[in-house]
Amino acid sequence: LQALQEERRSLKEATESLEAQVLQGRDLLAKAQDSHREEAMLLRKRTESAVREVEARYRNRIVAMEDSVARDRIIAAEEYQVLHDLNSVLQTRCRVLEEEAEKNAVSRKAFDSAAQATSGRASAASRAHLEAS
Repeated sequence: LQALQEERRSLKEATESLEAQVLQGRDLLAKAQDSHREEAMLLRKRTESAVREVEARYRNRIVAMEDSVARDRIIAAEEYQVLHDLNSVLQTRCRVLEEEAEKNAVSRKAFDSAAQATSGRASAASRAHLEAS
């Protein structure tokens, strides 16, 4: 009987020890799960922060590119306007030069005609003078 009581006491101690170990294991498991949850939450926060940071950088790059394109368009429009105005000035100058050339051609023809007439009269006067002498 005493051996049975001893065995019973030994089994009770073993059971209590196992129960304590189970409780300790549950506590360790709960702590590990909490730690993993915290790590997962921290990782999620870091990931979200990194994503926001990357989005902001790309947004800034896109805005900078759009600004650059807008500036380039303004510069191109200004350069086009300058070239267009210069073209208009050159076309006007060409028309003026063509008109002057036409006037000069008319004047040249009149001058040539007058020179021929004068030369013809001079020749006639010379002949008349020679004949009179």
